[in-house]
Amino acid sequence: MASRETIEPEDSDIVREKLAASTDFPQARLSLSKIKPLPAVLQLPIKWKLQSKATGPAIAAQLAITWSARSKEFALQLGDDEPAEKAAETFLAQMYGIVAAMMADKVIGRDGKRDISQAIWRMCQTRATTMDRGDLRALVRGRSIPLICVDHSSLWRLQPLYYPSKALTSDPVRSVDDFGHLIGDALRVLGQEQRLANIHIGSIAILVRELFANTHHHARTDLNGSALRRSVRAVNFALRSVDPTNVASSGRLKILAEYYQTFADIRTSTEMPFAEISVIDSGPGLAARRRQQQLAPETSIQDEIELVRDCFRKATSSFNTIAHGWGLPRVMQILKSSGGFIKIRTGRLSLYRWFDPHSRSDVSFDEDDIDFKDTEFGDDIVPHAPVTGAAITILFPLGLDS
Repeated sequence: MASRETIEPEDSDIVREKLAASTDFPQARLSLSKIKPLPAVLQLPIKWKLQSKATGPAIAAQLAITWSARSKEFALQLGDDEPAEKAAETFLAQMYGIVAAMMADKVIGRDGKRDISQAIWRMCQTRATTMDRGDLRALVRGRSIPLICVDHSSLWRLQPLYYPSKALTSDPVRSVDDFGHLIGDALRVLGQEQRLANIHIGSIAILVRELFANTHHHARTDLNGSALRRSVRAVNFALRSVDPTNVASSGRLKILAEYYQTFADIRTSTEMPFAEISVIDSGPGLAARRRQQQLAPETSIQDEIELVRDCFRKATSSFNTIAHGWGLPRVMQILKSSGGFIKIRTGRLSLYRWFDPHSRSDVSFDEDDIDFKDTEFGDDIVPHAPVTGAAITILFPLGLDS
């Protein structure tokens, strides 16, 4: 694996950041504000409790991507919250772990000195081979299943997501039916087989396929069309079972607690199950992709949010073919018809939208569907610490009657 030119900076010129296993959503946001264009050492926990909360896997992976992209030289250091003999294996079994490792210039051990890059990257390749086989049971960590495409490695075209041969189709991303089989298999492995009869798998498949296809067409290159030096894209399936009245289920993410609360009077059991699906990439970000150029520093936050909203409008696409421009509006329509939730983190924006499960409907897309709000300030859209790429997480309720 290629690496940037090695430099030997003074210690005072290195940005050091250590995240604990208990780091929550507000602390993760704070970490992004510490990134500088200097060499950086980021120490990530082996078992990050954030992974057990909805949107946590996407936030953790994007944090690592952003540290890599915005640091002059990025070294990943393994955390010290687990025994050494199992640390690397446990770390790489989670989406944020393998993403961080494959985006790093160097991986160092828990002592902060020993270079373990080659051993870690070999373990990543082994993990990618398991993903390529589609062995979902071997991929489960907790209640989560990651599928990660590392575009700068030899195993980026994972067969659960791509057709094995370009000759089979003009679009190498698998069909909606194939994604439906994948999602059904994932839910069975995650213990939701008894609920599959009441779940419209086809709708979820359309949603996931559209989101992933966007990463394939827009996020593997820079805005000039050149392949990114390092690029990761991922789909993460998870099962979240929560008590809608228990605020601890939200991990101090207020909007998530508010969304869960809407199910308190319509759930069919104490704990309400949700299918969580996150799609991440390390590309230019939604607004820049829509404008097809890097946003200038003076670009207003109002202009940036409008560019992102435009991505979700019908018949708008930065991919200039007749087949594109209808996917993201379809995503919003599916979420509306199911009482779903979406969170988007891209550029300086941290946005969300959820739909009232009491008024689920199959009506067509309308402009109100993309009335995104700020995750911290609601109607007041404010600039957040900039991130690299896009991280989109959707929640699809499973514990409702048909």
